[in-house]
Amino acid sequence: MSIYEIAKKNDVNAMKAYIASGGNINARNEEDNEFALGLTALMVAALKNSYDVAKLLVDTGADVNSQSNDGLTALLAASAEGHPRIMELLIKANADINVKEGVNLWTPLISAVGENQLGAVELLIKAGADIDAKDKWGRTALIVAAERGFPTIAKALIDANADVNVVILPPGISALERAKVKGHSDIERMLKKAGAKR
Repeated sequence: MSIYEIAKKNDVNAMKAYIASGGNINARNEEDNEFALGLTALMVAALKNSYDVAKLLVDTGADVNSQSNDGLTALLAASAEGHPRIMELLIKANADINVKEGVNLWTPLISAVGENQLGAVELLIKAGADIDAKDKWGRTALIVAAERGFPTIAKALIDANADVNVVILPPGISALERAKVKGHSDIERMLKKAGAKR
């Protein structure tokens, strides 16, 4: 069984045996299999919510900021999947809370918003994530929430002082514009009440 399969199955005893045998806990998957290229066991554990294995790997010194071939980190994975215990573990181990993955340049916060993971969003806000970080197209977490129609997340971001007037220039896209175009009138009202002008 590979280190990645061990992580997927949350098999702590098998991981302990792997570590005791001198296995590389930061090894990156380079085979064409079910695991993406460049994933580490910690990233797989974060994706699959294998907390026990994730804790063992972190405690053993796994690189919490290692990135896969497409820029994924364990924290990005846990944030998108909504695994708060693993997120807390990684943040306490100094995982970069503002790292950007390599495809859309999403941060853990934008990833959590994009997947409608309220608990992960709240945890990242509390941990001090950059609330107005921008992705490849200049979108903030609030613009993504408005675009996708996630009012509870939009409210959490507004309550945490997200900039309601950020505009992507060009073409002049804002959270308010996205809410209007997509028909999310509840978010539109919320943004106007918070002072959004355009």
